[in-house]
Amino acid sequence: LHVRSRRQRQMCIRDRVCGTNDLWAEFDLSREWSALEVAIGLGDESQSGETVSFEIIGDEERLARSSAALGESETLVIDVEDVLRIRFSADGPSSCQDIQAVWGDPVLYR
Repeated sequence: LHVRSRRQRQMCIRDRVCGTNDLWAEFDLSREWSALEVAIGLGDESQSGETVSFEIIGDEERLARSSAALGESETLVIDVEDVLRIRFSADGPSSCQDIQAVWGDPVLYR
């Protein structure tokens, strides 16, 4: 994660997704941040004509949900005030085509 403070890190989650809750990653935010900005989309090698649903869960509550197809991207800005743990998940088509879900360039704001 790219953090707007002294400590900086970058992250890109990119993997093949097939079916429900196939791809996810979870992070500890320690209730220290106010907002998260992250881009979603599909990898260039993904099969065309399919979409992936992206979801962000904070402490068991849905904070954001969106979807993307090949050639589409979206930047999400989410309130994460008082969130302890955050989960990024992606659900793909049940057909299990070659689809790569991508979470890119996340930035946390204090």
